[in-house]
Amino acid sequence: MRLKKASANPQRNNNKITMNNVERIACHIAKHGSKGILINTIPGTPNWIVCERISQDQWKLTLCNPQKTSSYNLGIINDNTHASLWKELLHAEINHKLSMLKIAKI
Repeated sequence: MRLKKASANPQRNNNKITMNNVERIACHIAKHGSKGILINTIPGTPNWIVCERISQDQWKLTLCNPQKTSSYNLGIINDNTHASLWKELLHAEINHKLSMLKIAKI
């Protein structure tokens, strides 16, 4: 994801303005809209996988922690792989929440 570092609530570090990932995503959505961007959490971690549609059959994947400033490009995948990944992430998230409910009931 190529997100510009704009000014929402910037922090100054050696005269350099930095924004955390959630602020950069918010600025990107404010400028370009939310169409073509999907964000999913990774269960048990504070990290997000941000999927951005870059063409008709391609998605760019980025791993980031919303409160940090660095992000990691995971690569480009096609629609079928993206749907499979999304299904697995949702399945993992549901299982994680169900296990937390079971622990809470014990």
